[in-house]
Amino acid sequence: MNGNRTPGYISIKLGGSKLPQSLDVVRSNYSEVMPNKVFDYSFLDEDFNTQYISEERFMSLFTIFSTVAILVACLGLFGLASFVAELKFKEIGVRKVLGASTSQMLFMLNKEFSILVGIAMMNAIPAGYFAADYWIQ
Repeated sequence: MNGNRTPGYISIKLGGSKLPQSLDVVRSNYSEVMPNKVFDYSFLDEDFNTQYISEERFMSLFTIFSTVAILVACLGLFGLASFVAELKFKEIGVRKVLGASTSQMLFMLNKEFSILVGIAMMNAIPAGYFAADYWIQ
């Protein structure tokens, strides 16, 4: 230290077994070295916990809204699938009479949706990766 400058923070590693006695020793040594300054201390784990409270709140809100968004999207997809099945009702009946299996019918109905969901995933996965990477930084 040069001149009248005092450090902003001093980090001390203390053992957990005799913490109150160790704090008393540090407090007395601090008051001897810097009699004009108030001894104010905090624990690093508590400081980290206070920093991440807002992150935990954001994570819980993000989880709730993501779950609601996924449920709404699934309901929309189910509605669209039932609408298409209603439109193809006669086609499904004719194919079933001509001997089409259930798996062939499901493939016929789900082919269009699978392509659309695949395109959506190809867009969403990189966007989600870059957004998460940016948030972590």
